[in-house]
Amino acid sequence: FGFMSHAPTAPHHGRNLKRIREILGVKQDALAVVLGVSQQAVSQLEQKETLDEIILNKAAKALGVPEEALRNFS
Repeated sequence: FGFMSHAPTAPHHGRNLKRIREILGVKQDALAVVLGVSQQAVSQLEQKETLDEIILNKAAKALGVPEEALRNFS
């Protein structure tokens, strides 16, 4: 089962975004307004394993956290 060993090492940007957003008490719709997207779009972002630089940067600024937090939060 060696193939399983790689899974935990890769950060899941969307999951990190969701966890940090929830810790900060920010609702999806509030984040959506700041990002200029729909609440559904935020929900979809939170499902994605990898988010592009622009989204990571905007989301980090919107939440007031370093971009690295969204990349590597665990």
